[in-house]
Amino acid sequence: MTRKQIPSTGLLRDYASQNPGTLLIGKHILHYEEVASTQDIAGKLARQGAEEGTVVIAEKQTGGRGRQGRSWISPDGGLQLSIILRPNLEPAQVIPLPLVAGVAVARAIKKVTTLQPKLKWPNDIIIARKKVGGILTETSTRKGKIDHTVVGIGLNVNTARSLFPEAIRETATSLAEESGRNIAPLELLQCLFGEFEVLYIEFLAGGFDKIREQWKAMSNTIGSQVKVDSGGAEIAGEALDIDSEGFLLLRRGNGNVERVISGDVSPPTTRL
Repeated sequence: MTRKQIPSTGLLRDYASQNPGTLLIGKHILHYEEVASTQDIAGKLARQGAEEGTVVIAEKQTGGRGRQGRSWISPDGGLQLSIILRPNLEPAQVIPLPLVAGVAVARAIKKVTTLQPKLKWPNDIIIARKKVGGILTETSTRKGKIDHTVVGIGLNVNTARSLFPEAIRETATSLAEESGRNIAPLELLQCLFGEFEVLYIEFLAGGFDKIREQWKAMSNTIGSQVKVDSGGAEIAGEALDIDSEGFLLLRRGNGNVERVISGDVSPPTTRL
């Protein structure tokens, strides 16, 4: 696929008036200087019938959110976007979409920078053991069928360390901080759209299996001793694998293997 070259400098709004070179993702782009949440805007547009592939981008969010209703801090220099999808799949089949998006983000980072991102189950992008980005998916169904899914991506691109709240300064980072140079956001965005489109089409056609192997190859979770906070109940064990739905398989101390549907994984401590 030939991609149109987008200038590597300038505001993200420059991108909204250009063709990103993809067939689906970014076919329509809505750019905002500042919003409460790109997820909220994209969700509303989806309910109003917005086309699949429509993207909402904001240079700043004041009310961004992560998984389980947590707030997502969006300091200056970040990239916040939400992608509207309408997969013709059963609701259970879209469960791995956050992991698919994670692979796309990691591949884009590797192509645009010299960094080697890792993926922490279920939805974090990690560099040098620090969080550089996160993914949130929200799916709406109608009569048991998927009406739409919104994939939200938050990525710290050129955020200075001093801009992170003190409480997360030791656990958060940005691409610029880790690479030692500013990253062209438009180049990264264009690459991300291309990578996600390729993987999304592959996911629709063939399921999660092949993409699952890519996720595992970039994982910092599999093969580690971890703790998982699952709804207030903490469990610990060896992260063995992820299954075909993207759920974590955890071997407890007694040897039993438990399927973890959701939860927050503490940073891996021991690589096995």
